[in-house]
Amino acid sequence: MSIPAEYRRTWTSNRVIVRETDEGLLLTPMPEDPLAAAAGSLRHLLAGRTADEIMGEYRDETREIEARRWGRSGRP
Repeated sequence: MSIPAEYRRTWTSNRVIVRETDEGLLLTPMPEDPLAAAAGSLRHLLAGRTADEIMGEYRDETREIEARRWGRSGRP
């Protein structure tokens, strides 16, 4: 894929992230350090909750999904 130079000149990266949107493909430059850029991006979902609470919710949701899948309610 060729990206016009007028756009590439403003970017600090040679790599892009491609996302599909309702309007078409969205190309954005990849951050130099993608992990650092993503750090804390889910912080608002975790605020004030412990790992045990989060895992408990995950287990509850998994049980509900399995119950719907197999037509059961509650634990096996």
